[in-house]
Amino acid sequence: MLKRKDIAEGVIEKVDYPNRGRIYTEEGQKVTVKNTIPGQKIRFRVFKKHKDRVEGNLLELLEKSPLESREKVCNIFPDCGGCLCQTMPYEKQLAMKSDMVNRLLEEVLDGAAYDGILGSPDEFEYRNKMEFSFGDEVLDGPLTLGLHKRATTYTVLDADSCRLVHEDIRKIVRATLDYCKENNLPKYNKRIHQGFLRFLLVRRSQTTGELLVYLITSSQMQHDFSTWADRLRKLEIRGTFAGIFHALDDKMADAVNVDVLHALYGKDYFYEELLGLKFKVTAFSFFQTNTQGAEVLYDAVRRYVTGKIPEGGRFAHEADTVSKVGFEQEDDTVSNVEFAHKIDSVREIWTAKNQLNGAGTDTEISANSLSAGEETDGTTQAPQRDAEAVHAPILYDLYSGTGTIGQMLSPVAGHVYGVELIPEAVKAAEENAALNDITNCTFIAGDVLEKLQEIEEHPDYIILDPPREGVNPRALSQIIEYGVGEMVYISCKASSFKKDMAMLREHGWRVKRWCLVDMFPQTMHVETVCLLSHN
Repeated sequence: MLKRKDIAEGVIEKVDYPNRGRIYTEEGQKVTVKNTIPGQKIRFRVFKKHKDRVEGNLLELLEKSPLESREKVCNIFPDCGGCLCQTMPYEKQLAMKSDMVNRLLEEVLDGAAYDGILGSPDEFEYRNKMEFSFGDEVLDGPLTLGLHKRATTYTVLDADSCRLVHEDIRKIVRATLDYCKENNLPKYNKRIHQGFLRFLLVRRSQTTGELLVYLITSSQMQHDFSTWADRLRKLEIRGTFAGIFHALDDKMADAVNVDVLHALYGKDYFYEELLGLKFKVTAFSFFQTNTQGAEVLYDAVRRYVTGKIPEGGRFAHEADTVSKVGFEQEDDTVSNVEFAHKIDSVREIWTAKNQLNGAGTDTEISANSLSAGEETDGTTQAPQRDAEAVHAPILYDLYSGTGTIGQMLSPVAGHVYGVELIPEAVKAAEENAALNDITNCTFIAGDVLEKLQEIEEHPDYIILDPPREGVNPRALSQIIEYGVGEMVYISCKASSFKKDMAMLREHGWRVKRWCLVDMFPQTMHVETVCLLSHN
């Protein structure tokens, strides 16, 4: 039997959520090794022993998996921790993720209808934001600018070939590194907290191609970066620069912070669109990093809330037949204005479709209480509530972030209450709601458990989009007590949803339908979206 520090070899049989390859030795001992793909033959070192298994660190890939049928597209793969699956065809990545999460959740699904895994519209170049670090690949070696080597703290690999970001961002990374080398600017040494160059942050609008660029340094040197900004503006890129900035950060944490900001060019924001809604985005906005993938995610949520399930009950074909997965129906993803126009009566959704059934079928709703907007001077105005409406469904958007989901669902709600812990995100939600002329949303800053006590109107429907660790059990108890008929739960960590679902099942809740949404191709991450029904 293997013991700590032993070195052995084996073939990965399966990958268990979230990213643990499974090996069985000849003696039947179970070994788990992270960052592996089914079918790979590896060499590993045991670092921890449990009663039922041992854990190993990956030392060497001995043989590629049969699933790895394409060549890598980045010169630092697989050493970089950003990607794991880029040598797998995308449809096989989707199949692996689908299998991994299905096995994890099997005991809490109760045979619920599975609507498949929805792929990202873009397999590569989907990230609209990336933070790059300055450092070195070897101790005191040449300056590098990129991403950390997997399982290391200090080693930074040049990432000017990273295919998770757009070509424009790669060009900015390359030009910035060249400039810093030419000017002999030293890196910041986070071991001793001395030096100058710390981070490069780039954000790109998927709608307009505009770019925000921030070079973050300490204040331990003085340098005029206007010539760097001029160099960037002369680059041959597809997009345009919204703004270029030099920021000072003297905090010891190895994370991007801004103490002082120097504007070198332009403005500190651009506008992005999601499903017809407009959002003001800064470099530090709480905004989904895969814009088009977010549209797939939010459209799935919207369809569950309104009961628009495609014919046949599946959002997608089996993963192994799909390259760019989407809703397989004539009425494909629509903008929020188009969505509002499709709603002839909230009563039709509330009663006939029996989706917002927590308030009962006797709820009074004005047929035009959530009109789709009126045409004025050739432009469609955002949906507005009829002041004479007696009552229309109250929707809680809990852990609401910048309020994207609440605003998207505002056409089918009497009022939306969004609760979010981070004040900056709440401020952004309020600004974006005003930008979209949405008047039936209220966003509240604070802890969900505390703020639920302060909202006088009880919900008819609840959207849960909690952080990775799931919902606070006390907050979940309060949510259960509201007695709504259905909820939609969005999880970025399926194991946390499994924990919360175990508690919900004890109180009569079941998964009615569910799907997965792949927001991060080439990685093991995947979003889980579940329509929950009480009794």
